[in-house]
Amino acid sequence: MSNLTIQDHWITKERIVTIFVIVTCLTVLIFGMYYDTPIDKYIPKNTDEVEIISLINRFHKASMDNDLENYLACLNKKGSFMFSGTRMISKDELTALLPQFWSDLKSGDMLARAMCRESLNGNFFKGSLYDPLITLEGHKASASVKFVTPIIRWKTLLFIDFLKQEEILQISRFEWDMG
Repeated sequence: MSNLTIQDHWITKERIVTIFVIVTCLTVLIFGMYYDTPIDKYIPKNTDEVEIISLINRFHKASMDNDLENYLACLNKKGSFMFSGTRMISKDELTALLPQFWSDLKSGDMLARAMCRESLNGNFFKGSLYDPLITLEGHKASASVKFVTPIIRWKTLLFIDFLKQEEILQISRFEWDMG
């Protein structure tokens, strides 16, 4: 007969606790990566929120499709919009800069990607929107929306201000979280 002690066995109390802690941490991490409410599953509280969610979806689709006409139609003429991850520019400036910028991104130009905070993962505007938080204030509104890329689940927040003029809702400010 062998005189084996608990220390001679592969499974010790310390190893069981360590494995439990590791599995728990991995479970929390994976759950955190995938536990979000997709914007298309969000239940608006009123008709204003329905209109805001619709505009966010149109704007996001236009940006993913590089559809300049529909992208610009979502924006207020007097608004301020983040471009290339750092600068806030006007709608007129976007009209001039976006076609070449999108062309450079499509071509794989690494200089265009390197300048773009949203493109650190090599995936400019390709992703999904989750967990909208909407605040209504008369003819103005604001929303923060979580942007998540499909491959590495990189997340950031989008901050969007809205202005309704003559019954037309448009985005008056758009920026990415820089934190």
